[in-house]
Amino acid sequence: MSILPNFIFFIDRSLGKHHVANALRGNGEVVEIHDEHFSQSEQDVTWLPDVASRGWIILTADQNIGRRHL
Repeated sequence: MSILPNFIFFIDRSLGKHHVANALRGNGEVVEIHDEHFSQSEQDVTWLPDVASRGWIILTADQNIGRRHL
């Protein structure tokens, strides 16, 4: 059963491709992976607005992401 129905989680490259995604999917969540949409070298100023505009919930381990200005 889904924890938050109708939400899509976006896994940032800093969290990898499998562990977090598999755990969420195991709970019935819909998950999108950074590398499925963007290159590994894609700048935050490109992917952040794109992902946010889709309404996806961004999960990241990047502790500095909130300090960067787009």
